[in-house]
Amino acid sequence: MGAMMLTWTPEPAPDEQAFEALKAGIALLPEDTKLIINSGEFYGFNPRTANLELLCRFLTSTLNLQIEPSYPPRVELEQKT
Repeated sequence: MGAMMLTWTPEPAPDEQAFEALKAGIALLPEDTKLIINSGEFYGFNPRTANLELLCRFLTSTLNLQIEPSYPPRVELEQKT
């Protein structure tokens, strides 16, 4: 799942909307498969790291806090630097 357009725009989507898109991608996965989220340190206008920061907020709030315990084994992050 490409995450570039979540932040590579002058007016990025709010976190809630971006998180819902990410959750929808995970929910559509067939059982025993993973969602690879493609990110980049340069996928943002201000700051350039906006995409990484968004995904950090998503992973922290959704995965680390165990709001949805099935997510961690189903998500991988691919980052371009």
